[in-house]
Amino acid sequence: MNQTLAPPPLPPRPLESNWLEWYVYAAGTTGVPDTFTRFTGYAVLAACLANKVSLSLYSGSELYPNLITLLVGPSGIGKGRAIKQGLGLVEEAGIGGDIGLFGGSITSAFLVDFLAGPEGKGSDGQSRAFFVSPELASSIKWGEHADSLIKRMTDLYTGDLQDFSDGTRTKGRRTTLRNACPNSLGGSTRPWL
Repeated sequence: MNQTLAPPPLPPRPLESNWLEWYVYAAGTTGVPDTFTRFTGYAVLAACLANKVSLSLYSGSELYPNLITLLVGPSGIGKGRAIKQGLGLVEEAGIGGDIGLFGGSITSAFLVDFLAGPEGKGSDGQSRAFFVSPELASSIKWGEHADSLIKRMTDLYTGDLQDFSDGTRTKGRRTTLRNACPNSLGGSTRPWL
């Protein structure tokens, strides 16, 4: 006899009325570690805000809410479920294109091409991306490619250059990014990391 089990009831509504508490509340009781749910919420929020808002800590230096978020833990603990839930919110809201959602394999050169292309440019002409990888090791090649991608993400993260150009001696300047704001959300185990 097949019996359908009802999902567990939602916990009592949080007293805090900030976006993250509502996100955690909506996630409900899933068995996913609370830390993974919260950090996925932070990553989704940062991707939605991207370079649309900023904080000026120093005169003429804008700080954008971009995050490189990595959920690390043993296999089967809930990293992928937390990420899937965050992506479900993005898809349900229909904002994947607005935040430059990209999932799959990526290199440093492709990240720049993506940010410079129509999928990574907002209607305001600024570059943004939300790179998502439930298993980071399957999305980034080892060695020189991984090293190059990490350095490029770090360079773009600091936002020290308002306009970031990419070029080579043989091809010249290929792309220019305006206020590039890459965000990422990934999962991995310690050995694969």
